[in-house]
Amino acid sequence: MMTRRWPALLVTLCIAGLCIGGLGCVVGPRPVESAVSFERSAEAALARGDTKAALEAYQQAAEHWRAVGEHAIYGATLDSIARVHKDRGEFDEAVTAWEQALSVAKHLKDTTTVLRILSNLGVVHSAWGRYEAALTYYEESLALAETLKHEPSVARVHNNIGAVIVQGILGVTIGLLAGYRGGWIDAFLMRLADIQLSLSTLMMAIIVLALFNAAFDAN
Repeated sequence: MMTRRWPALLVTLCIAGLCIGGLGCVVGPRPVESAVSFERSAEAALARGDTKAALEAYQQAAEHWRAVGEHAIYGATLDSIARVHKDRGEFDEAVTAWEQALSVAKHLKDTTTVLRILSNLGVVHSAWGRYEAALTYYEESLALAETLKHEPSVARVHNNIGAVIVQGILGVTIGLLAGYRGGWIDAFLMRLADIQLSLSTLMMAIIVLALFNAAFDAN
C-alpha cells in the first residue's frame, strides 16, 4: 500500500512547491530586483528633472541594497542621494548622506571613495558658507591623497583650500565694510557677497590658480 502512495505523495509535493513559488512571485520581486528597479526609476526621474521623485526612488533603492548586504552599492546610492540634495540646495541633507557614505567606504577600506567623499564634503560645506568645516574635510582629504601619492588629488585639494581661504577673506572683509558703512554701501556689498557665495568652489579654484600663475609667473 505504501508503494502505491508514493506517486501521489510526490505529485502532492510538486504541486505544493509550485504553489509556494507562485506565492513568492505574487508577494513581490526579490530585494535585488527591487533595488535595481528603484535605481532605474531614480535615473528616469532625474532625466525629466523630477528631483523629488528621484530622491524617493534612491532612498528606496538604498534600503534594499542595505537589506541584502550590498554595502558598496549601498554607499554609491547614498552618494547619489547626496548629490541630488546638493543640487537642490539642501546642504544639511547632502552632508548627512555623504557622511553615511563615508562611513560605508571606510568600513570597506575603499580609500579612493573615501578621498572623493571627503572632497565632496569640503565642497558642500564651502557652498554652505561653513569654511572651517570645509577646511577640516579638505585637510583630511589632503593627508589621504598624500599618503596614496595621488598627485592630481593633491593638486585639486590645494586649489580647493586656496578657494576656501579666498572666499573666507572676501566674506569677512565685505561683512566688516558693510557693517561699518551701512546704507547703500551695505546693500551693494551684500549683493557682492551673494555673487561671491554663488560661485562654485571649482570656479574659485580656477580664479585662485590664475592669480597664483600671474603672481609667480608659473608655467
